Amino acid sequence: MRRQEILKKSIHVQNDRFRIDPPRRIAAPSDDETSHPIFG
Repeated sequence: MRRQEILKKSIHVQNDRFRIDPPRRIAAPSDDETSHPIFG
């Protein structure tokens, strides 16, 4: 339960950062997904 909350918070932070400065992953999703397993 605690882990889920931390995960949610982490995703929230990523979303905020995404709004300000989109990650490179958007430019090339296919090969970034393999190198960044955190995005699932």
